[in-house]
Amino acid sequence: ARAAQLYTRAHEIWERTLGPDHSLTLMARYSLGLNLKDQHRLDEAIAVLDDVLARRSAAKDPQPAHIATTLDALAGCYAERGDLCKALALAQRALAIREKVLGPTTGDVADSLATIAELQGMLGDCTNATTAARRAIEILHGLPGGDALAGTPTLALAGCARGGDAILLYRRAIELLAATPDAAHDRGRARLALATLLWPSDRAAAREL
Repeated sequence: ARAAQLYTRAHEIWERTLGPDHSLTLMARYSLGLNLKDQHRLDEAIAVLDDVLARRSAAKDPQPAHIATTLDALAGCYAERGDLCKALALAQRALAIREKVLGPTTGDVADSLATIAELQGMLGDCTNATTAARRAIEILHGLPGGDALAGTPTLALAGCARGGDAILLYRRAIELLAATPDAAHDRGRARLALATLLWPSDRAAAREL
């Protein structure tokens, strides 16, 4: 809440001195939107990020990478609110921009693909989810240190796997996510899913998870 006050103050100062559409003004506004999302104030976050998206898109010299980042943040808000179809559409827009501007094998593209794979899996579209997750992992494998960031797409891949393959993938996802900053939620999901799979055959391991 204190951070939100400071982002709001920064936004007000820059809006007054630089104007409502300056990149610094919008950076403060965008940061406030992320902060509201982290506080689970999703309606407020969406309103702020929608305004940022509109202003960034209408700028005289639009920055596609910033537009994609805003779309990605909005996708996260809608996903948390349970509107998976809306979240998926926004994530796909972000991916299209990143592929065009940054190239098809960058870390940001992999991030978008991981998000899309997770959403498609939650919607029951495991065919496309598996394709997106594998592509994200392939991209990360080709980047320095990228393998350590493959926890999220591996988790999405595990969600669409069955039997022993799923168990191996969940274990791999947990291993990768253990070294990933800010991945506590995904680690918890992976452990719970693995525990559910192990419960019929290894209840001690399931309880530990």
